[in-house]
Amino acid sequence: MLLVSRFNTSIDEYLSSWDKLNKITRSLKPISVLKRYYHFYIIRKQLIKISKSELSRPVANSDYDLTKFKDDPEIDRLIRLWLQFDIGEMDDSLKGNYIEATEAFISRVRLKWPQMDNESIFQALRNVWIMIAIQMMCDHKIELTDAMFAYSMLYPLTDNVLDDSTLSKQEKFQFIEALGNRLNGITGNETSPQYTDVYDMVSLIESQYSREQYPLVYESLCLIHACQKESMKQQYSQLDISQISKISFEKGASSVIADGYLVLGKLDTDQFDFLTGYGIVLQLADDLQDMTSDAFVSHRTLFSFGQTRETLAENVEKLCLLSSNVLLNIPTQNIKLKSNLTLLLEKSMNFLITDAIQMHRNSFDKSYIRKISKNHFTGLTHHSRLKKIGEEMVARWV
Repeated sequence: MLLVSRFNTSIDEYLSSWDKLNKITRSLKPISVLKRYYHFYIIRKQLIKISKSELSRPVANSDYDLTKFKDDPEIDRLIRLWLQFDIGEMDDSLKGNYIEATEAFISRVRLKWPQMDNESIFQALRNVWIMIAIQMMCDHKIELTDAMFAYSMLYPLTDNVLDDSTLSKQEKFQFIEALGNRLNGITGNETSPQYTDVYDMVSLIESQYSREQYPLVYESLCLIHACQKESMKQQYSQLDISQISKISFEKGASSVIADGYLVLGKLDTDQFDFLTGYGIVLQLADDLQDMTSDAFVSHRTLFSFGQTRETLAENVEKLCLLSSNVLLNIPTQNIKLKSNLTLLLEKSMNFLITDAIQMHRNSFDKSYIRKISKNHFTGLTHHSRLKKIGEEMVARWV
């Protein structure tokens, strides 16, 4: 298939770029202790202010309403302080409402699966946000489509099966094979809820994109399914670093490429190459976040297997450099939007990476932790304190 050939070429190029990053050093500018404490103080003050306001009062799930945050100056100020980015500057460049799209997704999930836990909803919501970002950069109206909903829900629905300790390895592989058949348009006779929920999501995608008119949509779904199957080797096989790198790159890239096809129906070369790189960066950041839990279950990633403290820090630095390089190539002709979106995604990624470093600080040399902390706008310890306050506040909203 043309899509697979194009995909393999792009993966090889990114693997080559990754190897070359070994020779590049990231330039970091230390922030004074006084400035770090000041940033911590004003963000903490803003968090406490919001937590005591009407916004923080708990609501019933059926009354969940994210739109109450839209245009709220206190929330806008918190985002501006914590992400160091004024998201309000993007509004004039956007069509539609990203908060309404988010709320529509949560409401739809709770209507269909009222017992689904918040962690699963958030897992799916992360993918919705990626698809919203694609709508932004391609100047599409921001809205929740059936395809966006269905594809995002495939993540927790399939994970629930693969993580089910009551199912044997054989049963899980049977489920994977059945899913592959369904993505290829072959329907089965399975009637258990774990199959029917997943099949329903595929049907929902088919209702928006016909297989005849949009064959690449389904090729992209089959591609990620093949990459997910291959990634199971990270759990069950002995792999070297080059094999781990290739599997991780393919898994992350294929996921976001599918996001692109399900949002746009088709991708040009620039869009395809960017989404390949962005998917790789997101996968590696996710692997960094999960490095301890992955190591515990012998799941091999670039951050959980075969790394010294020195090489672990090197991979983090390479991830930061790769992220910066990828975000330079956001495919949009809108110069202002590109600038704002690049900055927003860069700040968000840096936040995610820094948070992971702090979570796993005992895995790094103390000198590296001190270096990162001195270059973080609040410092790592204060970052943890702010995160804890924020998590407690969000817990009352959801």
